[in-house]
Amino acid sequence: MIKKHLQIPDFITRTQGSITDNEEVLVSTASGKLTFKSAVYKKVEIHNVTVGQWISANSRIFDLLSPTMSYSQIVAYSEYTKQIGDLLDLYSTASVMLLDDEHRRLVNFSGRPWDDISLHLERLHLKAKLPNSIPSNVANSVTSVSTGKKAAKKSNNPCYGFNSKAGCQNGENCAFKHVCSYRVSGVLCREKHAKFEHLQFQTPAL
Repeated sequence: MIKKHLQIPDFITRTQGSITDNEEVLVSTASGKLTFKSAVYKKVEIHNVTVGQWISANSRIFDLLSPTMSYSQIVAYSEYTKQIGDLLDLYSTASVMLLDDEHRRLVNFSGRPWDDISLHLERLHLKAKLPNSIPSNVANSVTSVSTGKKAAKKSNNPCYGFNSKAGCQNGENCAFKHVCSYRVSGVLCREKHAKFEHLQFQTPAL
């Protein structure tokens, strides 16, 4: 278990962030003299984190954690990173960033495995993108209407749209597997029902 909750905004570099609006870095006077003022760094709020900022900050966190992680924890962190990538294709960036932040808290304070995202957090935070904002490589898995051939082999990863209450908007053309993403002792269920329909979630969550 980590000793401190490592938040993504804390690992975004100053060049990726911003300075406060009322501060200036460089002032030029009428006489031509240049005066430097110290810039105040403004930490990026979690809901404003971009995909690029998350990728670089997540990598820095992994670099910090990996020397003390077991092999299985490293694999779990890698799997979690892929899960976030899948979620970013289907849900708004702000909603995924909020889920990520809360999941990191759970990992830190309750020892939850990195690759086991809470269904409660998914329901609480994830907001589906509008259909026209979903990337074409996810929304469409066919090369053309005339051939009907798939552009690429289906990913073996479960579809997070299918496993949410929002449902998958891509149907048979989805690039991911429509199987249960619930983990039992670290192993994916992979039955043909959604995660929220898994027997574990037929009773109220504690």
